[in-house]
Amino acid sequence: ARMLTEQQIPTPGTLEYRRTGSTRRYHPGYECKWATNTVVHILENREYTGCLVNFKTEKLSYKVKHSVENPLEKQVIFENHHEPIIDTQTWERVQELRKQRKRPNRYDEVGLFSGILFCADCGSVMYQQRYQTDKRKQDCYICGNYKKRTHDCTAHFIRTDLLTAGVLSNLRKVTSYAAKHEARFMKLLIEQNEDGGKRRNAAKKKELEAAEKRIAELSAIFKRLYEDSVTGRI
Repeated sequence: ARMLTEQQIPTPGTLEYRRTGSTRRYHPGYECKWATNTVVHILENREYTGCLVNFKTEKLSYKVKHSVENPLEKQVIFENHHEPIIDTQTWERVQELRKQRKRPNRYDEVGLFSGILFCADCGSVMYQQRYQTDKRKQDCYICGNYKKRTHDCTAHFIRTDLLTAGVLSNLRKVTSYAAKHEARFMKLLIEQNEDGGKRRNAAKKKELEAAEKRIAELSAIFKRLYEDSVTGRI
C-alpha cells in the first residue's frame, strides 16, 4: 500500500469515479492513497484466476448487518468462468507467501473485544485503536467504516475502559437474575435459541434455493453454448 501511494497509482475507487462518476468508493483528496485492506482484497481475490465464487459471506444472525467470510468448503466455485487476469499457480504462490508473513504486534496482545464488537449504526466491525496522551495510554474501539474513510458511517468510538465497565455491569445483572429466577432464565434462553434456529434454517434454505437457481441458469447457458457449437453458430 505504501509503495502504490508513493508511486501515485490511482485507487480502484478513484478509477471507478473517473470511469462512471460513482462516488461510492471515491474519497476526494485521497485519490492515490491506498489502504492495506484494499491491497489484501486484491491479493486474495480468487476470481482474478477466472473463477466465479458464490456464497463467499453469510450473516451469522438476523440481528446484525455484518457478514462474515465463509470457509472454503461452504463456497461454490465455478472454474474457467471468465478470462483470467493471472494464472492459478501464481495466485496460489501469493497465498503461500502471505501465510508465511507475520505481522508484528508491538503490544503482544489481542483486544478483549476484537472481532466481536460492531457499530450499532452501520454494522461494521469496530477496530481497537491505541494512543498516548500526556499522562497515560488510552484504548478505544472505532467504527471500521469511519476508520477506512468511507461515507457509510461517522466517527463512532467508545473507550475500552468504559466498554469493559458496561459489559461487566450487565454480566452481573444477568448472573444475578439467573441465580434468583433460574427456571425463568432457562426458559428465556431456550426460546431465544429456538427462534434463532428457525431464522438460521430459513436463511440456509434461501441460500440453497439461490444456489440451485444459479446452477440451473449456468446449466442452461452451457447447454445453449454446446448446441450453438454443434450447429456451427459459434
